[in-house]
Amino acid sequence: MREGSELDQRLATWRRYEPAAMRALPFLMLTFSAAVAYAVPAYPGQNDLLLGVLVAVTAAWLAGFLWVRPLTGRTALVYAFGLAVLGAALVVLSPWFGFFSFIGYVNALTLLTGAARIALVLLTAATAAASQIGGVWNI
Repeated sequence: MREGSELDQRLATWRRYEPAAMRALPFLMLTFSAAVAYAVPAYPGQNDLLLGVLVAVTAAWLAGFLWVRPLTGRTALVYAFGLAVLGAALVVLSPWFGFFSFIGYVNALTLLTGAARIALVLLTAATAAASQIGGVWNI
């Protein structure tokens, strides 16, 4: 009986911190991916300026939706697909952003339903596949 109540307490604790963790996760993944992409360039002559601009745009997209707008209905759809497209563009510039593109799976499962969920999972999987082969330039 005691084990069940301990698990219930852990679940209650997670549910209390989950919204903040889910808002922080994309920023952490973006920061990690950017740090690795700059430390270990994937391509000779990697365009660091373009990469930095796209990272900044992605961070602004995240901030605008996660801190300013509620993610419901159409807003969640625009946020999730916009972020997936930004993630795919980042992977084109550096396959290290495959770590960041993983957030598409989380968004698909937590924000979307039906055909939109399936489409986002497929887009995220294609982005992850491009990342795993070392980038789109290796296709």
